[in-house]
Amino acid sequence: LAESTGPLLDVVAASGVGIPPGLFSIIALIAIANGALLFMVMASRVGYGLAEAELLPRAFARVLPGRRTPWVSIVVVAGLTIILTLVGN
Repeated sequence: LAESTGPLLDVVAASGVGIPPGLFSIIALIAIANGALLFMVMASRVGYGLAEAELLPRAFARVLPGRRTPWVSIVVVAGLTIILTLVGN
C-alpha cells in the first residue's frame, strides 16, 4: 500500500466488494467536495464569532438581513480558498 497511487482503491478491490473504479472515484470526489464545503461553512462561522468577540475586524460580523448569514466572512473565506487552491500544487 505504501507504494500504491490509490491505496484506498486497492483495499476496496482486495475486499471483494466489487465497486467499479469509476464509481469509487465519483464517491471519493463527492466526499472531498462535501468536506471542503463543510470547512468553508465552519470557517466563515468562526470568522463571524471572532468578529463578535472583537478579535477580527467588525466587518466580519456583518450579516444579511433576511437570512442572518455572515456574508462578509463567507466571501473572505471563499476568496482565500480560491487563492490557495490556485497557488497550491
